[in-house]
Amino acid sequence: MRNQKPSPPILKARRHVASNSKFDLFFDHLVETPDRDVADFLVVQPRISAPGGIVGICVLPVVDDKFALVDCYRHPLGEMSLEAPKGFIDPGESAAQAALRELSEETGLSCAAADLIPFGTVTTEPGVINGRVAMFAAAKCGGVLRVDHSEIGLAAVRLFSPAELDAEIGAERIKDAVTLLLLCRYRAAPRP
Repeated sequence: MRNQKPSPPILKARRHVASNSKFDLFFDHLVETPDRDVADFLVVQPRISAPGGIVGICVLPVVDDKFALVDCYRHPLGEMSLEAPKGFIDPGESAAQAALRELSEETGLSCAAADLIPFGTVTTEPGVINGRVAMFAAAKCGGVLRVDHSEIGLAAVRLFSPAELDAEIGAERIKDAVTLLLLCRYRAAPRP
């Protein structure tokens, strides 16, 4: 009986509480017998998704033996964070197309579609957000680094050697879990 899956909670009601251009927010009333009841379980539902529930992407730009990260202000945290470029899927766009678009928009870099390496998906907060983020490395990037000043919070795009990246991780300047997981998967992958 230890391996038996528990029954999912019963959804008694769903109440739409807010929305913006990217998300709908709901309070679900969940009941789980015998005596668990949550009247306001928060669910964040992205408005656009691609097949497989992909709602966004994260792409790690690789320039020679260095990695490009975006230095951006994260309003909810009230501080700066070094992150791999990421963004939402646009209507009708595949995850790979979104990765190439975000790479160009946020860094000024580009790579051939054949040099976009998939590294699976991640659920960023599965207890709240209904969606997956597709992760990619963009190998053999070219172009001129530039920051997109039209996007709120983007301050700089910088290149880091592997040793510099380790120092930034150790100093907790890379806080984003998706960026950290993508770096782990990239580093663990066999090289040709």
